[in-house]
Amino acid sequence: MFKLRVDTGGTFTDCWGLAEGETIPRLAKVLSSGRLRVAVRAWPRPNELIIEVPASWRIGDTFFTGYKLESDGATALVLSFESATGRLVLSRPLPPAEAVDLFTREEAPVLGARLLTGTPLDRPFPPMDFRLATTRGTNALLERKVARTGILTTRGFRDVLEMRRRDRPQTWGLRGHYTPVVPRALRLEVDERVL
Repeated sequence: MFKLRVDTGGTFTDCWGLAEGETIPRLAKVLSSGRLRVAVRAWPRPNELIIEVPASWRIGDTFFTGYKLESDGATALVLSFESATGRLVLSRPLPPAEAVDLFTREEAPVLGARLLTGTPLDRPFPPMDFRLATTRGTNALLERKVARTGILTTRGFRDVLEMRRRDRPQTWGLRGHYTPVVPRALRLEVDERVL
């Protein structure tokens, strides 16, 4: 069974994978928008380019077939891919650029899973132990970019978000005046169940 661990952040999604029987993990970093930004080595023709292919991806021929490629704001469909050379053939000419984006309509964790398992669009994934974590919720709270929401805490921990990591005035004061992290949040405290 393939082990896959993914952490989706606001900008990047980091992926770690380990195939059964292997001891060295595979790594990939994709944009959290579900895009893969790759460096271009050459543009032999307007509808053909050669990209850098990291060895950790372990992808085969035709892997990017069916993906979309964006270069300088213009988009084309990838018709074929050669893994040994990094050569892509496109459905139409595009303006040359030093880096391009490859993407499908899949979310970033799925794109990372495809890269690390070598699974093209037309094939099913192998059996996986997939674990996903994200810092998006934490980032939204810290940046105060949240909608009206509710917070449910154990009784006595109503101000846990404001207390943070001691980055507040009067760290040891008995009465603190905190700026609410989520100013319009409904806060409910419940009795904790302890066995």
